Amino acid sequence: MKMDKDRIARRMGAAAIIVVLLLVALSQWNAVGAMGNRLSPTADPWTEADTLRAGEGHACYGYLENAGLPDLAYGHQFADIGTKKLVSGGLNGGRRCRRK
Repeated sequence: MKMDKDRIARRMGAAAIIVVLLLVALSQWNAVGAMGNRLSPTADPWTEADTLRAGEGHACYGYLENAGLPDLAYGHQFADIGTKKLVSGGLNGGRRCRRK
């Protein structure tokens, strides 16, 4: 009888962990959906805007475009926040990706 109780306890514990993980994932999914294309309300807006622009530049031109260095002022996204605001015209002159 003891082995059955142990097995039930382990399964209940595993089920509880799965439920908690699903609830956390669902709450995060809802937060991201509500945020849309805006910056995160909890993160540093300066850094997040720079990171998103640099990632967009890497996705467009490849990692080796600027010797692997991120272009923090790439594109036109979040132009009034972060490094883009400091650099007039942007490091790349506001160029956009021209896909081949």
